[in-house]
Amino acid sequence: MRKTHTATISLPPQLAKRAQQVIEREGMTRSELFRQALRSYLEAPKRIVDFEDPLSSDKKRAIDKRLAQGMEDIEQGRVHGPFNSVGAMLKGLHEGKSSKK
Repeated sequence: MRKTHTATISLPPQLAKRAQQVIEREGMTRSELFRQALRSYLEAPKRIVDFEDPLSSDKKRAIDKRLAQGMEDIEQGRVHGPFNSVGAMLKGLHEGKSSKK
């Protein structure tokens, strides 16, 4: 039984060219490059924005929702700061909690 799985992929010419440049520069095989790239992708923390790719409508909606929530917090006075130090921030946050109880 094989210990690997063979996959065929299609790449746009510019991406294939960039991949070949990395292969030559790093002295690795194409398979090594794609394995490493896939591992990096799978292990990377999820980001709401990828600045190299245009925003999908789902990502844009998520950003807009978070911005709207932040604006509502500001309008409702649910903000703290500015603070001159971490200690001052923590003190202000704790005082804010106790005064609202």
